[in-house]
Amino acid sequence: MNDKSSDWWKDNAQGNLFTGDVSSVSSPSSIPIAPVDPNNFIWSQFLIGLLLIPIFTGFLMSFSAFSAENMIDDYYHDDSALDSFDQDIINISGEEYQTIDVFFDIPPVDFFEIQENDFWFHTVVDNGWYDDWGYCRLDTDYMDNPSYLVVQSDNHGIWYPMDCEGSMNDYNMLLQVNGQTFTYAIDQEIELDSTTLHADVEGDNGVNPSGLFLAFAPYLLILLYIGMIFWSFITKKRSLGFGLLGGIFVAPVSFCFSMIILFILSDL
Repeated sequence: MNDKSSDWWKDNAQGNLFTGDVSSVSSPSSIPIAPVDPNNFIWSQFLIGLLLIPIFTGFLMSFSAFSAENMIDDYYHDDSALDSFDQDIINISGEEYQTIDVFFDIPPVDFFEIQENDFWFHTVVDNGWYDDWGYCRLDTDYMDNPSYLVVQSDNHGIWYPMDCEGSMNDYNMLLQVNGQTFTYAIDQEIELDSTTLHADVEGDNGVNPSGLFLAFAPYLLILLYIGMIFWSFITKKRSLGFGLLGGIFVAPVSFCFSMIILFILSDL
């Protein structure tokens, strides 16, 4: 007697053990994201191009231009009060001169270097009298005069004549420079009348590279601004581009206001 019921599991193993209908589970369909239309007007980009970038650019231009004015030359300046010419008396070209030494906190001065490199130099001694003001000066313009001649003292020192005007027109004043020490010599006694003489020196030692870069920085910023306008339209950021075009009128206003503020702050 064959027991076919014992082989039921073999028949079911070849088919499906569970024969019920199974409903398929599908994932929810994804919602497509619409691409951003580059032609849409974006106000945030427009305002950045119209206000933020031009205002910042105008400020940078004014700051670089203002800084370059003070840095393009390696400028130096110092001054000192002179009580009287009561130091050594020396003989120069047969005349006696009273002298005074003044130390200035400036780079060492060399007249040969100044004339060779066409540097700027100026020094003046004035009596400070407002009602009868006078001075003796020496600068590169005066020294470049073809008739200008240096004089030599008995100890073979080189002296540079100064041009005296005003109430000091009758004085002859000479200058000798040794680095940072200036020796002024005068051929007669000055009546001070309780007024202190004043000596001043200023000049430059050539071009400062940092100042030269700052002088060209405004032009570089203009080129960068124009390049940003082209870039915004090429990359289809038209809202930014239209704002930058409008900012062409905003940047000069920012430049002028920034210069005014910088001038006010510099005088404080």
